Amino acid sequence: MKTPTRSTVMTTLAIGVVAYFVATAGHEGVGHGGVCLIVGGKALRMSSAWFDCDKQGSSEWAVRAIKAGGTVANLLLGTFFLATMPRAPGRPSNRWYAHWLLAATNLFMGAGYLMTSPFGNHGDWADFIEGLSRPLLWRISLTLTGAVLSAAALRVLLRRLEPHLGAELSERVTAARVLCWVPYGAVGGVLFSIAALTNAEGMQFVLSSALATLGGTFFWHGSPRG
Repeated sequence: MKTPTRSTVMTTLAIGVVAYFVATAGHEGVGHGGVCLIVGGKALRMSSAWFDCDKQGSSEWAVRAIKAGGTVANLLLGTFFLATMPRAPGRPSNRWYAHWLLAATNLFMGAGYLMTSPFGNHGDWADFIEGLSRPLLWRISLTLTGAVLSAAALRVLLRRLEPHLGAELSERVTAARVLCWVPYGAVGGVLFSIAALTNAEGMQFVLSSALATLGGTFFWHGSPRG
């Protein structure tokens, strides 16, 4: 990859905004919202940090399915974008990078949240475990599942990314910083954190959002540097 220009950074930033928006909308709207409707609930409100479903009359497992729906949606979306990624011999196109970033954001948000939420005992998967027998076993099992899925996603995505990082060490470092850190830091770290702060449901959803967007997607910073 050649030395990034300001235009390259801005393009990466724009693609990052789209990728995080799709992943967040997929998690809250398609995942939680879709399952809410499937089990007979009523969709009430949605933001970038939470989805509000009227679950009155729903069984305990129906409520758990709604909680799990966000993660499942992200994993399915990530798998779809990975499977439909166009071939990119030589220099990658913006379309290729958009598919790669959409796959990375969704896979890491889903698998990473599955790993961090039960471990941190906060968010969707902590709510999923509540009321189950042997909660510690559930917490350990879900955390390990999330870690395995995150590691598998990292391996596959890095294999797709490596040919486009360049041959020289300095070139690879620069490319990795632009392609990975710009969307993670500027979009996931700043833009979506500010969006979460403006939600009307309280600070608990800010932490939940951070677990999903930052706690999960930190995995892609394993991009090769040497």
